[in-house]
Amino acid sequence: MSLRSLLGPAWRVSVPPAAGSRPGASSAVRVSLADLVRLAPQARQLELWHSRRGVEDGGAHHTMFKGRGMEFAETRPYQPGDDIRHIDWRVTARSGRAHTKLFREERERPVFVWVDCRPHMHFATRGSFKSVLAARLAALVAWAAHARGDRVGGNVLSTAQDYAQEPGRGRQNVLRLLRALELACASTIAERAPMSQAAEGSLTSLRHTVRPGTIVFLIGDFHDLEAAVTGLLAQISTHSDVTLCCLHDPLEAALPPAGIYPVSSPGGEIADLDTANTAWRVEYAARFQQRMQTLRDAARQHRARFLEVSTTDDPLLALRAIAGTVAARSAG
Repeated sequence: MSLRSLLGPAWRVSVPPAAGSRPGASSAVRVSLADLVRLAPQARQLELWHSRRGVEDGGAHHTMFKGRGMEFAETRPYQPGDDIRHIDWRVTARSGRAHTKLFREERERPVFVWVDCRPHMHFATRGSFKSVLAARLAALVAWAAHARGDRVGGNVLSTAQDYAQEPGRGRQNVLRLLRALELACASTIAERAPMSQAAEGSLTSLRHTVRPGTIVFLIGDFHDLEAAVTGLLAQISTHSDVTLCCLHDPLEAALPPAGIYPVSSPGGEIADLDTANTAWRVEYAARFQQRMQTLRDAARQHRARFLEVSTTDDPLLALRAIAGTVAARSAG
């Protein structure tokens, strides 16, 4: 049981703000392009995908992620210990002697961020709106990629637009993505019909647009996308590195202290929410944890990274927590 299933996605609960929070501040409810640009220096502190200088490949780019994004270097005679999956069968058949392919990693990796900014993300009882948090996370990832010379692309889903951008290099390319995030966070267009189908379609399209070797960040609350996310991970995690950034508000994890809380809808309907029922409180919290565990298990099964972020969290510190947690894999 969740508040969304109980009241519907349009209802809002009036919960007293936490001490020190600024619910009326513009930085909490929307984000400007200037705000996202100012994150660039912070992003240079992030080591989301580590690099080191290689010896055998003359300094090619190595990462903490799976070794996709590989380019062919040369073919040489097979040696004991070589991966049989890399045997060059054409050369082997032509020469009559087993040969294996050698690869080197591309110097830059495409980085792609998928960001959910649908109307239900414009919500928080503490900290900043989930949409604002999502935009800041995406901006930090984009600037971190830009600082390392990687190509950056993304998809921003909102009622204002379904923005899609192919990975490309350069500051202007990052700025175009940030402008899309700014517009999505500022959008006040009402959701005429549930956008679940559009969101599922957007995720499905990534199966065909994300090329092998891409570093993918999926950012949203995924409240209606568990099956779509699991299906996407099964499709692309074999050749791409995926990080699932799951956002939530504290009210979604646990009901507020026992009491009577007014709730309202955009249509002006008013109702009271009684949170004194202990059994309901326990079930409510358990269902949230179960949903998080389902997503966490899906990420683990497909060797993706899972990052749970609250609206009260600092996005920079949240991303630092997952730096270097995935071991590099060789191409297959």
